[in-house]
Amino acid sequence: MAEYKYGQEAKGRLYRKWMETSREPGCPVAISTLVLHYKSRHPEYRVNCTPSKLMAAWNPLLAPLGLLIEHPNVINAESKYRDIEIMNRCGSPVNWCGRTGPGVIFIDNVYRSHNSSHIPHMSDFTKVAYEMDFPLSTLKHVFINGIINEDTVPCVRYEIYRSITPYEYPSKEPLIWHLGTAEFDTLLGTGIGKMAAAFILCAYGRGKKRIIRIVTFHTEDFWNLNMRFDIAGV
Repeated sequence: MAEYKYGQEAKGRLYRKWMETSREPGCPVAISTLVLHYKSRHPEYRVNCTPSKLMAAWNPLLAPLGLLIEHPNVINAESKYRDIEIMNRCGSPVNWCGRTGPGVIFIDNVYRSHNSSHIPHMSDFTKVAYEMDFPLSTLKHVFINGIINEDTVPCVRYEIYRSITPYEYPSKEPLIWHLGTAEFDTLLGTGIGKMAAAFILCAYGRGKKRIIRIVTFHTEDFWNLNMRFDIAGV
C-alpha cells in the first residue's frame, strides 16, 4: 500500500493520473457538453461579458509567462481581456465570476449550491467562459484568486508551507510546486485543486492535457491566497 505524506495527497494523485491517462479507472469527470455564449440567450443561464483591462498590478505576474500586457493607453472597450459573469435565471443559486484573455483564465468567485446535482459544475462554466472568445488549445494558465475554501487554505498553511524551512505564511514570494512531488499531488487533492483538475478533464478529456505546475502566492491583501495552475500537453 502506498504511503502518503499528507492527508489530501492520495486524492490528488488520482486526479493527476486521470489527467495523464485514460487507463486509470474510476474517473468521475466526463467531457463537458455545456454550451453558453454572451451573444445568444440561454434559457437557464444569463451571461454578462464586458471587455475590461487588467489592473497594472497583474503585469509583473503575467510578463514572465509571456501573457499579453496591454499598453496603458488601451481603453477598456478595446481590451483583449473580458470580465465574465455566469448566473442561473432561477432555482438554486449558481454564479461564476472571472476574467479571460489570450492564454489565461482568472477565476475570481464561484458558487454552486450543494443541492444542485442537476446543474453543471464550476469546471463546466470555466470551460465555456474561455471558449466564448478563445480556442481551448491556446490556454496555458488558470489563476484562482482570493481563495477561502475551507479545506484548501488550512492545507496550504499548515501542511504544504511547513515543508519549507524557515516556515513562513503568507510567503513573501511566489512558491512553485512541481509535478512529481507529494506537495503537488496534495494541492491537487484540495477543493481548489480538484476544481482545476476537473476543468482539465471536462475541457480536454483524459490523456490530452495536464497540470504541470502549481504556484501559490499572496497579493494586495497579503493574507489572501491565490493559486496558478500551468497547463501543458501530456
